[in-house]
Amino acid sequence: MKIESLRLPANGDYATGKINKQWVMVPRPKETSVKFHQFAYPGMDASQVAVPDNSSAFKRLGNN
Repeated sequence: MKIESLRLPANGDYATGKINKQWVMVPRPKETSVKFHQFAYPGMDASQVAVPDNSSAFKRLGNN
C-alpha cells in the first residue's frame, strides 16, 4: 500500500508579512482548498469549492 501525503498550504499558496507587528503566513484559501479537494477526492471537479474570503488580511500585509 502506498501512503500519499500533502502539505498545506503548498508552496506559493500563501503570503507572508507583518500584521500588527507580528509575522504571519496568510493562506490563499481557494488554491489550498482546491489542492486538498483534488488530493482527497481524485478525479472529482474542484472548481466549485466554496471558501471564505480573507482578502482583508492580504490588504493588511506589510502595512504595519
